[in-house]
Parts: sequence; structure tokens; C-alpha cells
Amino acid sequence: MATREYFYPSGSVPRKAGAVLATGRVSWTANEDAAGYLHFAGYAGLVRDEKVLFIVRNASATVDIAVSYGTPVRLVDPTNAAFSGAVACTMTAVGDTVTCTAHELVVGDVISFTGTGGGVVVGTHYFVITTADADTFQFSTARGGGAFNITPDGTNAWAPEYDLAVRGSFTVEKYVAETTTTNRLGIEEVLLEGVGSQFRMYFYKSAATAAAFNVCVELRRA
Repeated sequence: MATREYFYPSGSVPRKAGAVLATGRVSWTANEDAAGYLHFAGYAGLVRDEKVLFIVRNASATVDIAVSYGTPVRLVDPTNAAFSGAVACTMTAVGDTVTCTAHELVVGDVISFTGTGGGVVVGTHYFVITTADADTFQFSTARGGGAFNITPDGTNAWAPEYDLAVRGSFTVEKYVAETTTTNRLGIEEVLLEGVGSQFRMYFYKSAATAAAFNVCVELRRA
């Protein structure tokens, strides 16, 4: 999973236009192709109809970055008490499937695992990609990606994670060094309204990269 960073402001929220409210970074190691996210929280000084400016810098000269943003929503089914906590499951290498009784998941749900059974990483976000029946599902490291390669067989427990109430998306093109004909800096500025005190951005690489790199974000008062 790409590095995730959370940002909480210290002290009062600055009121001056252009003031930096937070900075953040998502980092990928070489050949890593997972989604990353930034979670901005604790901005009690921002009102719902206030505009803020996000400045996103893509340091890769190889890939574009797709960004989705919105309000984090906890995936909890009030009709199923088990859905609010960890649910025991069996991880099977043949078919790369997860089995548990009445999982109630749907394609697109975001989950994490509490253990390493099946070769997963604790705390990483995974995306449900198939639900063959009420007791079996597959998951991926990326939304809509290929099935995770479960190995070896094992037992584990999954829990629901945050997903987005998506409000919009944009693309940050790869960085191109300045030449006599090109000066594309890999920067996008997005003016958003109604961010409020909780906000999340997901970052998706357009392809795997051989080199590690970062995406840097600034949140400024508009």
C-alpha cells in the first residue's frame, strides 16, 4: 500500500487568504501499484460553504496520477452487528477467494485485514472486486483491479473501512522537465467548496513505475 498520511492542524486555523492549512505526501516504492490516500481532519475552523485550494504536485516523470476526492464514509451495515467489527474468514489460494458466512459485501466496498493470513498486509485498504455468492468474495489492491494473489492458504479476519462519498476527480499529469518546447510541471490546482472538517483524497497511478516517487499536496485557504 502506498504511504498514507494524516494531517491535523496545530492551534487555530489561519484566517488569511492563501495561508497554508496543511501539507501532505503520498509515497510509492519501486514497482508498487497500490492506491494511496490523504486524510485531512480536524479543521473545525472551516465552514461548509468555504472555498479552499488544493495544490497537487506529481514528482513522477513516468506516470499520470488520477485523484478522487470527497467525504470519508464509514462502511457499516446497521442490520448486521458483525459488519461493524472484524469478521473471521478463510483465505484460499486456489481461485484467490475469501470465505466467510453472510459477508454482505458488494463490489467496490473497502476492507482491511487484522492479520497476515493469505499474504495480506495488516491495515492496508483492499477493494472488493467480485462476490460469487453470499459467503465468498475476491479483493484487489486497487479499485477494479485484478484479484489479489492469496498465498498461502490461511485464516484471517476482515473489517469494513472508509470509502468515499465522491464529489469529483481530476488528473495530475506526469512531470516533464523544461526544454525549449515543453514546460509541463506536473501541478494541478483545484478550488473546492464545502470541504468541512473531514476530507479525503485517493491517488491512483496510471501504471507501475520502476522508481520510487511522491505526490505532494498543499491545502490553502482560498
